Amino acid sequence: MESPVARGAVIILAAPPTVTGIALLELRRLERRYGVRPADHPAARGPLPGLVPPVPAQAPESHPAPAPAPGPGQPHIPVQGNRS
Repeated sequence: MESPVARGAVIILAAPPTVTGIALLELRRLERRYGVRPADHPAARGPLPGLVPPVPAQAPESHPAPAPAPGPGQPHIPVQGNRS
């Protein structure tokens, strides 16, 4: 009978090749049935030259002021105290 350690090692070491094999079969099926190839996807080509906006020379000097805290009676603030 096999030891539990050997059985666990086989399961752990066999998982990545199994997943890779299934992924390759699925990619081949997508290409055969639907004509889809990952190399044809626009994201696989990288950015087109000239379309990247220039980086600003310096950061903005100030950040906008934070929103003021809501006053009493605002609907999104829970009611304080016990009202019955």
